[in-house]
Amino acid sequence: MSPIETLTSPFPFTDADGMGRGVRTLDPPRFALACAHLMRLVLAHYPPDLLVGIRTGGFVVAEEMARAAQGSPPVLPLTCRRAGTAAKARFGLLPT
Repeated sequence: MSPIETLTSPFPFTDADGMGRGVRTLDPPRFALACAHLMRLVLAHYPPDLLVGIRTGGFVVAEEMARAAQGSPPVLPLTCRRAGTAAKARFGLLPT
């Protein structure tokens, strides 16, 4: 199975319609299972030296993935902002 087929294969959780489509709301145990599933996809190809997580969403996923890995690779939090964010902050018109 290619990496693309692996990523697009049926996810082990279903949503409200039971068809595996749409938005999935995961409680903490299922979130941990989903992150472990993602980590297994990574480990099938190589052991990472480091996981990078964007602070505004991906950091919690990276932390949970690290917990699922043997040896727990370090997690680097990264703040990523668009170039226009600094300009908006200067004028104070919009929240950043």
